Amino acid sequence: MQAQKGLAPILWIIILAVALGGGYWAYQYTKGGLLCWPYCPGMTDEDREEIKRSALEAQTANWNTYRNEEYGFEFKYPTSAKLYTGGGVIENGVALSVPRTNPSVISKDIDFFALPSFSQCPGRILTGTRIFQGTGVLGGKAFTMERYWDAESAIERERYLGIVNGRCVEVGIGIFWNTKTPSDSTRKDEKAIFDHILSTFKFTK
Repeated sequence: MQAQKGLAPILWIIILAVALGGGYWAYQYTKGGLLCWPYCPGMTDEDREEIKRSALEAQTANWNTYRNEEYGFEFKYPTSAKLYTGGGVIENGVALSVPRTNPSVISKDIDFFALPSFSQCPGRILTGTRIFQGTGVLGGKAFTMERYWDAESAIERERYLGIVNGRCVEVGIGIFWNTKTPSDSTRKDEKAIFDHILSTFKFTK
């Protein structure tokens, strides 16, 4: 009897540990923490996309929204970013200056242009070497997407170009580095904010 009584506290401790562990994993799964990400058992591609969408909505919930009625588009952007509209080189669009998160970056920006005529495509001439050309989706529409790297000036650019409602729409991303050899992980981290901004972009007409 004494041995059985001695085992009782140990048994309760084991039960409590299992319960807490299971609750923690359930919390991580339902909240999108997903410690097993992206290989959670039974998870479909649709499940993953839904979790990504929910996480993105939560992250951008307090962002500002820019809406252009004339050219029919809108997007969200961080409150820490500076917005520039009208005049000069952005007469037909809007530009954002986004805070850097790494000292190896001088500045980074993103701009949106909707030129009056489709005849004005193929857009601006970008310097450097084109390292990628393919198709990207922006606002639910297919765009030509290009990436350029200007090794001499340490400038990285990405551009989306397409025709929407008879206008030439161009979206450009620029990261100005103070090193000519940024690491792949640093480049990915600095570009992440642009991916979030572009994911909120939509056409309103």
